[in-house]
Amino acid sequence: MKRLAAIFGILLVALVLLTVVFALLVDPEELRAPILERASLAIGREVELGELDLAFLPPALRAQQIRVAGATAEDPPFAEIGELRLRVSPLPLFAGRVVLRAVALEHLHLRIPLDAQGRPQLPSPAPAPAAPAPEPEDGMILAVQQIAISDAVLELGPWRAERVNARGSLALDGSGEIEFSADLPELGTVRNGRVSLSGLGSDAIAADARAEVEVELATLARLLELEQELEGRATGPVSARVVTGALAEARANLQVKGFHARAGEVGLAGDLQVEAVLDESQLLDGRVQLDGNELRVGIALGAANPSIEIRPGRLELAELVPFLEGVPALTGSLEFQSLEVRTEPLQLRGAIALEQVALPVEQGQARITGSLVGRGSELKLEAETFEVAGQPATLEASVELTSGDVSVALATDALDLAALLQELRGRAELSGSLTFRARLSGPPELEAIAGTGSFRLSDGRIQGFSLLRELFGDFATLPVLVASLEGKDLSRYEEEEFESLSADFEIADGRLTTQNLTLSYRNAVAELRGAVGLADGALDLAGRVTLSREVDEELGKSSGRETVIPIAGVTGTVDSPRLRLDRQVLADLALEYAVGSQKVQEELEEAIGEEAAGAVKDLLEGLFRRGR
Repeated sequence: MKRLAAIFGILLVALVLLTVVFALLVDPEELRAPILERASLAIGREVELGELDLAFLPPALRAQQIRVAGATAEDPPFAEIGELRLRVSPLPLFAGRVVLRAVALEHLHLRIPLDAQGRPQLPSPAPAPAAPAPEPEDGMILAVQQIAISDAVLELGPWRAERVNARGSLALDGSGEIEFSADLPELGTVRNGRVSLSGLGSDAIAADARAEVEVELATLARLLELEQELEGRATGPVSARVVTGALAEARANLQVKGFHARAGEVGLAGDLQVEAVLDESQLLDGRVQLDGNELRVGIALGAANPSIEIRPGRLELAELVPFLEGVPALTGSLEFQSLEVRTEPLQLRGAIALEQVALPVEQGQARITGSLVGRGSELKLEAETFEVAGQPATLEASVELTSGDVSVALATDALDLAALLQELRGRAELSGSLTFRARLSGPPELEAIAGTGSFRLSDGRIQGFSLLRELFGDFATLPVLVASLEGKDLSRYEEEEFESLSADFEIADGRLTTQNLTLSYRNAVAELRGAVGLADGALDLAGRVTLSREVDEELGKSSGRETVIPIAGVTGTVDSPRLRLDRQVLADLALEYAVGSQKVQEELEEAIGEEAAGAVKDLLEGLFRRGR
């Protein structure tokens, strides 16, 4: 034992003497050139050093104002270090090992640019010599008992971390443990971070990292240049494993409080639970929970054309309603049957089953059961059943994903129009049994969509509209008065009910145009042509009305000619149409009815005499002439 103590004492004295001799003979500036040369070769960039100091008890190196150049002369420095301190443990040197007692870096500023694909652009070390010196058999010859990084700044493309602090150690067996934390300006924080290292100094280096993160989604959306509005705060654990420089796996389990996403008029708000796993093939498997609904997705991030797979699952729409904005109160369910989405260009493969999905329409609902089927650039609705106001209809629809153009085919048979309008608008001025066919295509705006169709409304009624009353206007009282002299009641000709309303039509430029709109009453037929506004139902029509012989006879017309009345215009709206007639035509017609009845003439002569009856006739003619 005494012998060992003596040997240790001799070695200690020798070490002290060696340190003193080294201090007397070595100038720190003589080390600058070899240090810069080796550092520049190892990093692959030019390295600059400021002040350089050596200490010998214990052995230590302190360097200030270290600068590693950027990729080009115009680029900012890749790294800047305010101060670097190295302390060496002397005894392991006798065993051929370098053990750094401590490594401390202060005011580190590291800038790592990203390429167009978002990958880090790191310096490349200079090529190794043709005949490198053999490494020791035991491999690792470097260890660090204590690593300390304080007040560092890390820039990774647009991402920035400040007040980065790290402490840890590296062992001789190639393992290590480092704890870290950082602030992400405006974005959030990283706390309780820990990295476990293994295989340092070998070709199988691995790192396992985990931390607690807190992220502001509004800042994240801005950094990712997202078009959608995004708000909320995500907190929870994240972890990653890296093997030989490649990501093997990453995980996140986040609670998102106050989540709010908005695209145009549509939004989603609530608290989310998000879980995600990214494997070495860059396949992201994610799960999002919102209340009782869960959506699972798989995203192939590593593919040349990234794809999203929505995994099989079910969404109850009624449970989503409290969290949706700008979306009507939907009911029913969606059953995802594995749907693949590709983004460039947008493509869909797969199907979504719709089960009793109810779409609200002002006062009621339209209900669909069927499937949404994706076939490349086309998304098609295959409706097994489609009901509006509880009445069946036939609906086919598709959308071209790249252009946004839609194609719609709609058909009804004997549909109760009054019930439909009451459901759609809460009122029904128009009623009848509707048979309808239409096929439309183009951009999904009223001003741009186009197509053709036909309709027939049977046994209908336009509330508040009588064709005869509209025809005669102010003159209607005269034919009624004249006919009443003959004991006739013409009130039935003012009925609002009609036999049929039909037309073939074309739709373009936000208008429905027709050349054969026909409105048939028992006593008259209106034949019209013109246009109807799709948005406001405004009428711009013209045509003619043909009265039945029964009306002519009732009103006392004796010429025997069919009465055809030109219509200068039909204005107003579909719910409240208004006729505009030529006043001269009306005056002539009223005059013919008023004074052309032989029976009326005879009754007047009998009542007041022939001469007085002639005077009355002249008076009526004069009144109507002025009425023109």
